[in-house]
Amino acid sequence: LHVRSRRQRQMCIRDSLDGAALELKSMQGAEENTCLWYYDAVASQIRSLWLSSGGSSFNGTFFKISDTEYGLQFGRSGQKDGRAITGGIRWVFSKDGRSFMLRSKSMKLDGKPLGELKDTYTKVSP
Repeated sequence: LHVRSRRQRQMCIRDSLDGAALELKSMQGAEENTCLWYYDAVASQIRSLWLSSGGSSFNGTFFKISDTEYGLQFGRSGQKDGRAITGGIRWVFSKDGRSFMLRSKSMKLDGKPLGELKDTYTKVSP
């Protein structure tokens, strides 16, 4: 997948842990990021854990909004300096499955609103 936005990103998504999770590796500037998405059978929910080499961490729970849209509500998340990140993100997938958008107007850092998130990711290889 490849993103077109003000911040250039590269990413690779693959199955990991013998199919029990999806793993995403990406670069944001000089920071390396790793994300795991996994099914929590006890809670019957899809959860995620995101860690960056810069010290940020996010965890959250996914929920279905429609056939092409999912929400992610952040749990305990924050920066390495201890500032808390709250809010959520909408994942909106194209009907052909070749792209998705990340959208949010609710993200906050230590209670202060962050700018609107409007990233679009597009598949560039088969």
